[in-house]
Amino acid sequence: MKRTFLEMVVEPVDGVIGRRRAMSDTEFVLPKMPTVRSCEKDCEDMMSNASTTAPIPSDQSEESTPKTESVATADWADKIDEDILAAPEKTTVMLRNVPYNCSRDSVVRMMDYAGLSGLYNFIYLPIDFRSKSGFGYAFINMVSSAAAEKLFIQFNGFSQWPTKSQKVAEVTWSEPSQGLHIHVERYRNSPVMHDAVPDEFKPAMYENGIRVMFPAPTKAIRAPRFRRR
Repeated sequence: MKRTFLEMVVEPVDGVIGRRRAMSDTEFVLPKMPTVRSCEKDCEDMMSNASTTAPIPSDQSEESTPKTESVATADWADKIDEDILAAPEKTTVMLRNVPYNCSRDSVVRMMDYAGLSGLYNFIYLPIDFRSKSGFGYAFINMVSSAAAEKLFIQFNGFSQWPTKSQKVAEVTWSEPSQGLHIHVERYRNSPVMHDAVPDEFKPAMYENGIRVMFPAPTKAIRAPRFRRR
């Protein structure tokens, strides 16, 4: 008959005595538990396990679960804030249209004269080793983005070179290399730092307007090779 229960005592399984209750359309086994409350707790745990990808530990209460999710969400939000704050500001510029006979130290003196002393910490003006003339540009790293903007103002359109020239300077951001650390790591093991290369051809570092020693190489530096023309 429908909605009629039959109760049978079954043999113990692993020391647990159970009873089987059957309906005309459903059958399930309920373990014999001390109290009704304990049975409901086990059923809640079973439903919870079935609805999640990972089971909830037995020693974790229902109240602790949303707190854990809330903390995880907060950590994720903090991670985003940290990533935004850690994003490096642009400090490295490329000074273009530099006269070929203008040296690294000449550019340094020009920056000091323009009131930028102490606002830069790295400069490299590539030189052709054969002709001993520049390639027409220099990489300069400023101590901050604000300092870099000052260099933009002073030298974008600059034409008062220490040597006679009609070139007009152009200042752009160095892309993709930005920051002092990247440029130090790029050149410290470069052939341009070899002992055979004259000092005026090498990149230089500064601190508070005073030149400081460039970080030592981390491996043996090979001698530069001259290009054949």
